[in-house]
Amino acid sequence: MKRYTIHYSPEARADLKELHDYITFHATAHTAAKYIRRIRAFCRELTIAPHRGENRNHLRPGLRSIGFEDRVSVVFAVLEDQHIIEIEGFHYGGRQYRH
Repeated sequence: MKRYTIHYSPEARADLKELHDYITFHATAHTAAKYIRRIRAFCRELTIAPHRGENRNHLRPGLRSIGFEDRVSVVFAVLEDQHIIEIEGFHYGGRQYRH
C-alpha cells in the first residue's frame, strides 16, 4: 500500500495561522502551538487512511471533511492519481466551507 503525501494549500496555511493567533489571544502562545501541532499530527494520520470523514463531492469532486477534537473541521481532497492529500482548509467552530 502506497502512502499519501500531505500538501497544505495557501488557504489552509492561512487558516492555521489565524487559528494560532486566535488561541494565542484567548490563551497563550504555548497553548496555541500545542494545538496546531496536534492538528498537523492528525493530518499526517490521513496519509495511512485518506478516505475517512465525510464525502463532500457535492461541493467538489474528491473533497472530504473530517472533525478534529469537536471544534475543527479539516477539509481536504484526495488526489488518487498523485497519492496526495491536499489540505484545503481548517474551519473552527462551524465556519462555512470555501469552495
